[in-house]
Amino acid sequence: MLFFTAIALTGCSSPPAPTPASPTKLDVPSVAKPLDTKSFTDDPCAMLTAEDRTQLGLPTAEKNDELGRAACDLHAEAAGQKPLEYLRVQIMTTRGLKGVTAQCGTSEAARCVGWVVDSVEGYPVIRANGELEAKYGACKEFLGISEQAVILINDVRTGSASAPDCSRADRTAAMVIRTLTP
Repeated sequence: MLFFTAIALTGCSSPPAPTPASPTKLDVPSVAKPLDTKSFTDDPCAMLTAEDRTQLGLPTAEKNDELGRAACDLHAEAAGQKPLEYLRVQIMTTRGLKGVTAQCGTSEAARCVGWVVDSVEGYPVIRANGELEAKYGACKEFLGISEQAVILINDVRTGSASAPDCSRADRTAAMVIRTLTP
């Protein structure tokens, strides 16, 4: 379970070209138009409609309260299928992107090597894809929606050991942004 929790923090985005992170410094832009997640905190699955989930190829939604933070796990079929494939969406309201990157360079394990800054629909994204994500074909993305909050999108695909493919995570981020935009 620790392996998949570690993978759960992966992500991707679209143009402009990403800015590679150094092991100790990651420049994160501010969020120009903050979004509010208060009405989704207890049920992050509600940020994606049944149509959204079908378009993502992950029609089954399951609320997960692991580690005391509500998350939504989307599956192609029933949970627990092999190879494991799911996408997790989780609201994190205690620190923004700058808080996520504050760990970079604080230890060997927190080097943030492979992390890049990008954007989706005008919102900053950190693609936190390192060796583990590349090895297992996962994609971890932190979507900045305010200075204090991020949406974690983690696309886990254990059957595809290749470079992270973040296209589905990016589409998920765009769908979430559209839902949250007043």
